[in-house]
Amino acid sequence: MLSGIKKWRTERKLRQDAGQAVAGYVLITCGNPDAKGEMQVEMTYEGDKVLASYLLESAQSVFDNE
Repeated sequence: MLSGIKKWRTERKLRQDAGQAVAGYVLITCGNPDAKGEMQVEMTYEGDKVLASYLLESAQSVFDNE
């Protein structure tokens, strides 16, 4: 899980260094399921709450349309 976060942060830093502004993001991660089939899910976001909500809704529509 950590390697994905590090990769994302590196990509974000490269975009910022190239002058590409990042208005916000939503990052959802989860661990592997335990013996009960449960997994820990975490969500982090940066930026405006309305923007984060819009990003989640837009992502959901991508899955709904597939």
